[in-house]
Amino acid sequence: MSESVPQAGQAAIANDLTRVVQPAVQPAQASGPSQPMFHGDLGDAHIQAMEQFKAVKVALGRTQRVADELQSLVHLGDLVTPEDVVKGAGNLVAHGEDPLQLAGYLADMPPQPGEALADWVGQHAQAMMVNEQKLLQAANAARHQLGVSSLHMLAAHSIRPQGQGPALTPGATDNALAPADTSKGAMT
Repeated sequence: MSESVPQAGQAAIANDLTRVVQPAVQPAQASGPSQPMFHGDLGDAHIQAMEQFKAVKVALGRTQRVADELQSLVHLGDLVTPEDVVKGAGNLVAHGEDPLQLAGYLADMPPQPGEALADWVGQHAQAMMVNEQKLLQAANAARHQLGVSSLHMLAAHSIRPQGQGPALTPGATDNALAPADTSKGAMT
């Protein structure tokens, strides 16, 4: 009977988590203490925060899909068979999971139905729930970072000095920033 998730599987999950969970922007990287933060830096930080949030959402969706499949196998209890597990793995592959990674998980699966297989499925389900919780925390952190970068972008846009707005194409005017002309057609 297996005591834990296979080492190759744990390493793959750990790599996915560390890639996704890394902070979106380190303040020291965005600008030095004596350098002002320009709009380009804010835009880059915002894009990075959006990309990290998207990556965390994708990883969380994948983890939830695997956790759901394992949970359906856990509900079978001692009646779970290796065929049920292989069918569940096939469903995951059909939804885009890596077949080689799943084959690594299945390599140490007990070959006979019964308590040993039910314990094996339960251990994998438990490990997946732990990973799901870590990803939920990462998703909350990424969501927060995205919100902070959005507010920074809004604040920078609001306080920019007049005339330092985005470059306009030749012949175009920035009507949104021009004061309204009240002298034409106004009744006196």
